[in-house]
Amino acid sequence: MIGYPISKTKLKALIGAKSATWLTRADALTEEFRRKGKYREKSTIWSEVKEIYMDLQGESKCAYCERKLEAVAHGKAEQDVEHFRPKGNVKAW
Repeated sequence: MIGYPISKTKLKALIGAKSATWLTRADALTEEFRRKGKYREKSTIWSEVKEIYMDLQGESKCAYCERKLEAVAHGKAEQDVEHFRPKGNVKAW
């Protein structure tokens, strides 16, 4: 797996520059999942900052398989993790 080192402070600064309210909204949503004891996602909040992570990957290689991925300009869908392990219909290991 490829590592992309960045400090938590720098990452928060990048996220804050993209969306001033994102961290607060994400914290509230995460706390709601914890309180309910389950993860049921209905929002698209996580996609709002996806481009930041894509930019951190530099040459846009997948962090798992190291395959060259589409650039941000071509869309965000290919940069999902599903090609590594699908979110749905997967039995626990």
